[in-house]
Amino acid sequence: MFRGAQDHFLDQELAHSFAQIVIGLFEEEASVDRIYEIARTAFEWGDFFIEAVEANTSLPRQLACQPGCSCCCHNQVELTPPEAILLAGHLAQRCSPAYLTNLLELASQSLDKRAGMTKIQVAARRRELPCPLLLDGNCSVYEVRPLMCRAMHSLDAAACRQELTDPKVNRVEFYRHRHSIFLSLSRGLIDGCRTLGYQTGPLDLSQALQDYFSQPDLAEAWLLGGQVFRTGQARK
Repeated sequence: MFRGAQDHFLDQELAHSFAQIVIGLFEEEASVDRIYEIARTAFEWGDFFIEAVEANTSLPRQLACQPGCSCCCHNQVELTPPEAILLAGHLAQRCSPAYLTNLLELASQSLDKRAGMTKIQVAARRRELPCPLLLDGNCSVYEVRPLMCRAMHSLDAAACRQELTDPKVNRVEFYRHRHSIFLSLSRGLIDGCRTLGYQTGPLDLSQALQDYFSQPDLAEAWLLGGQVFRTGQARK
């Protein structure tokens, strides 16, 4: 999601600028609260730039996305460590032990189903692989959803449903600037963390949740340069 085929969506200037923000904030203070702040700042920058672009340019078509429309929640989300730590910390603070147990079981099931599969194979079966954070058709962590999720949108809900049923259709239309802004911020997060010697990812959301809740003080260990998250295809 962060390299190769997605590079044509990148705004290199935005990515570089945000990387410098990440570096500056971490050099000022390397703490768990600062991790949260940096991830939230990425979200805020994304919202700000989208509002700025769309305030000056009339969109020819409105977004089709509505509460309860969850087709895009069947994509396998990749995210950076700061986003993963914010997301997991949010869950730890707000959710019951029973909910977390069920969530981690759903994450484990997702990983088991995808074991040994290529990304192309996973995409072909994504209807069977809802995000473990999807609850009654809605995102249960919408406030802190990752940048990749924020990039996803559509101009045609019917096309989304058709593509979910038949991934070969691939007719979902979207606005390039929205993808560009959020993916560029993801790159900035990665580049800033890499410069400081922190593990960068990209991380699989289900695997990252398992890693966080199975390792006490994972965030602190990450700040010390630990390779605390499993990356790539976690299970074979």
